Amino acid sequence: MEFKALFDLFKQIDSKHPNIYARYSKEKFWREVNELEPIWSSLDVYDKNYQMLKLNAKLGDMHTFPRITVAQPEVYPYKIKRFEGNYYITNLSTRGLDENLLFSKLVAINGVAIADIEKKFLSIIVAEMVEGKFSRLCSYLGYPDMLKIIKVINIRENATSITLEQNGQIIEKAIEPLILNENDSLIKENNNAYEFNEFANHFEFVIRTFNNLKLIKMDKNIANFNKKVVEKLKSGKPLIVDLRDNTGGTPYFRVFGQITQAVQDLGISGFCLINNDSQSSSILMASDLKEKGFILVGEDGGQPAQFFAMNKPQKTTDYGINYFVSREWCKAVNHMTQYDQTEPLRADVKIPQNIEDYKNNIDKAKNYCIQQINH
Repeated sequence: MEFKALFDLFKQIDSKHPNIYARYSKEKFWREVNELEPIWSSLDVYDKNYQMLKLNAKLGDMHTFPRITVAQPEVYPYKIKRFEGNYYITNLSTRGLDENLLFSKLVAINGVAIADIEKKFLSIIVAEMVEGKFSRLCSYLGYPDMLKIIKVINIRENATSITLEQNGQIIEKAIEPLILNENDSLIKENNNAYEFNEFANHFEFVIRTFNNLKLIKMDKNIANFNKKVVEKLKSGKPLIVDLRDNTGGTPYFRVFGQITQAVQDLGISGFCLINNDSQSSSILMASDLKEKGFILVGEDGGQPAQFFAMNKPQKTTDYGINYFVSREWCKAVNHMTQYDQTEPLRADVKIPQNIEDYKNNIDKAKNYCIQQINH
């Protein structure tokens, strides 16, 4: 990557974004870009990616970011999730790790303490709020190239070692990356994007992702789903909407707008579950449901209630760097409440999940909602 490519990347982002310097001074940003020119040619490809991502992170827009220019086809054989400030293995590939390492706490990678790795990653992950950085951080812990960018592992090697803690015991384990296969995962995960379930006293609507969901007018399955749910809601039973770990995708109102409108028209009461990994379209939907009287339960969301978004893939004209850039200001439909843009969307009732709850399949946040409904 030439310095001109870096310069061109941010010039194009500047020209397309509605207000790219809402969170960081334009003068300071471009001064920091130009300060890299004298040293740029001496940097290796990982250092260049680090500087590119670090600059982008200063802009503070989760939906505006460049793709790194190094390949990352393989990942380490584990899935990491963050609970109460610590990182744990919540799934693994049986081809790469022993089953008894499941739910171990990740202490270090290649001898570098996880707290130091977290600090390094937070400086290059773009988000409006620190809460919104952790889902991407957990993902990055599995990519050799991302760990090379922050100099945790050697740029010429992919094999490394991890330090785990389990039941007070420290375990050192050598690992190598591989191409993940879902069939090799120890825990088979529910990959349904969404589902609606009826119980004696309430309904539950779980939306795991908005990614790859088509607009209601383009997808008969989604259109039929909406109609069936609206009919169900006419019974008047309370509704629990679960948006935890949903990092967004297609705008919710273009997919499930009929359902949220029915909630309003029918006067449906209920709860919406969110956590730090609820982002983008999930934040908009949670904000809209709160406006309609729902109580937000769990953890604070990963973004403010309003933010820039509606991005689409772009490529720099002369250098071919792939990037995304926000195109407009987004907020929930019929939004009335005034929110502080310096804070994430706040949970009304805070019930964070811990690793023991996760391990034992105990859902205190949802149980709270059900108890309130049955009370």
